[in-house]
Amino acid sequence: MIESAQTCLRDVCKARPVAAAGYIGGVSPQDRYVSRPDQGPIREITVTDLNQATRAHVQQSSYDYEDLLAVGRGEVFGMANAKLPLPPMLMFDRITEISATGGHYGKGMMRAELDVNPDLWFFGCHFKGDPVMPGCLGLDALWQMIGFFLVWSGAKGPGRALGVGELKLFGQVLPNVRKVVYNVDIKRMMRSKLALGIADGWLSADGETIYRARDLRVGASTAMQSGT
Repeated sequence: MIESAQTCLRDVCKARPVAAAGYIGGVSPQDRYVSRPDQGPIREITVTDLNQATRAHVQQSSYDYEDLLAVGRGEVFGMANAKLPLPPMLMFDRITEISATGGHYGKGMMRAELDVNPDLWFFGCHFKGDPVMPGCLGLDALWQMIGFFLVWSGAKGPGRALGVGELKLFGQVLPNVRKVVYNVDIKRMMRSKLALGIADGWLSADGETIYRARDLRVGASTAMQSGT
């Protein structure tokens, strides 16, 4: 879904793809742990606006790991629309809550979780003898979530990260952490030829908030096809 942290890490880590029989898409949860123009006038819109414009998917309020893999393969929202990255770049195991009207601003929210294990793919290469989850992966997870929220809301076209206003990191995700929780609160959704989501987000490790981000921006548009 998002072109971001792969660029950050491609010269640092090389993840080995793994297939496992018996799981949807040939990927089991354990596999993550293996060396794992003219835009026209823009107006603010609501999730309801997008839903009425176009949406075939029946919205769920939560998604499990197999659901996320199906989204990544384009089986839920369509190959031409925003998708989640597949492992190892998928940065959460489940979406525990997603709402079109909740959140701090009352315009939508989403929460997701990652189960942390010392064998997660990035710990082995970032860094040798000093394992820590790269901060850019935590940021990318928040972008992934906003992209998911856009397509869940009915936006069409591929999704891309467009920026972040401010990011502060107060701590680290180390191998002894048990669970990471991500949260995004939608601030604005706008549309012309581009559906744009703007949100604030945070990341917590075992209940302690260690990342805060303001004005995260993700767009979705049919003009964002690869190579165009």
